[in-house]
Amino acid sequence: MTTRGARCLLVLSLLAWSGTAWAQTKMTIATGVDPVFSAYYVAQQEGLFKKHGLDVRINTGPSGSAMVSFLVNGQIESAFGSEIAGVATHNLDPNVVVVAQATRLVRWIAVVGRNKYQPENYQLLVKWIKKANNYFEELVLPLAGEAEKGKYEQFTKIFYPLLQRLDKATSTMLLPALKDGQSAFVLDGKLTSKQWQKLLPTTDKPMPILEPALVVGVSDADLLRQAMREYRTITNELISKLHDLQPEVPDKQIPEPETQAVKGGTLYFYPLDEDLGVDKQLMPCAGLSNTVAVLAISKPHAERLLAPAKVKAGGPLADPSKPLAGAVIFDWAGLVTTVSPWVEFGMDEWLGAWAEALGEHPVTNDEVGAMLRLSREVAHGVERKLAPLSTYVAGIHVGRLL
Repeated sequence: MTTRGARCLLVLSLLAWSGTAWAQTKMTIATGVDPVFSAYYVAQQEGLFKKHGLDVRINTGPSGSAMVSFLVNGQIESAFGSEIAGVATHNLDPNVVVVAQATRLVRWIAVVGRNKYQPENYQLLVKWIKKANNYFEELVLPLAGEAEKGKYEQFTKIFYPLLQRLDKATSTMLLPALKDGQSAFVLDGKLTSKQWQKLLPTTDKPMPILEPALVVGVSDADLLRQAMREYRTITNELISKLHDLQPEVPDKQIPEPETQAVKGGTLYFYPLDEDLGVDKQLMPCAGLSNTVAVLAISKPHAERLLAPAKVKAGGPLADPSKPLAGAVIFDWAGLVTTVSPWVEFGMDEWLGAWAEALGEHPVTNDEVGAMLRLSREVAHGVERKLAPLSTYVAGIHVGRLL
């Protein structure tokens, strides 16, 4: 559950104790089935509880908030739930107190992997492409008409020399530049805007957007720059030659990217055409340092990924010197924080349309908040299935008063 004002996942961890319970080493922790509770199970598996003198038993319930009430009378010692459930339980038993809050990580999804540098795999791919082309020319091309054969011959005169240059750039520049073999896919959500595209309605508050990025380890940054320049040159020559062959193909060349020096390296980017109506923060962007290359959809994200930073994670990632084949970091709280504003926006739009269809005034934020608080308190404090019924009864009551 998220706290809308703080815009970060606010998770309530509560502990009930008495004088005798405090001296005991046995402890029961109650959790829900959400992935956010995985930290407890990892800590138990890695022996962290035992390391600190705790004999922990973990009980799983339908949700963390539903288990908070078991703190009363010492049925459990710790729970992990929402602030609403914590306040309600504290009102029943003042010994139930907040001991921690959890906030979002720097980025909420990262998948990291390592591949062995094997250029022979690329050579094998080239071999099979050539073999497939030979089969085409021996078996399929003879069946074509003279006009089609003529077009194919024209195309091969243009394409084959460029393909040979592409092969050379890949085998002698790109692959050696990236022989480090490490790569990562990162998904973040820090950029915000009130209107990401001009066809979308303007929102009252800035809305986040998903920020995908690819990160690769670099062994030779200069060689990688050469490869990228050669790829751009080959592509522009191909476009020009295709335009000469088919005038309907636009001769639109790829210009050199704009550059910007940042703390971690250099950014290379292409601002999007204003006619697209896209927020100016979004643009194709690459970042390069001596050891890392980044592909992202914004300059801020690329700059963040170029900057050296230590991973704040436990387990195998706690020791950066330990050899790993791959790793995944997933921050469920960050995902909820990014998606929640869009869920709320969609709900507000639907409620407005529903009120208009019924001939009523749009529902205000205060009214929405009151109904949500009512349904939340009923769901956590009484029974989940009674939440919609409670709001229905409240609506009837207000309607009769009016």
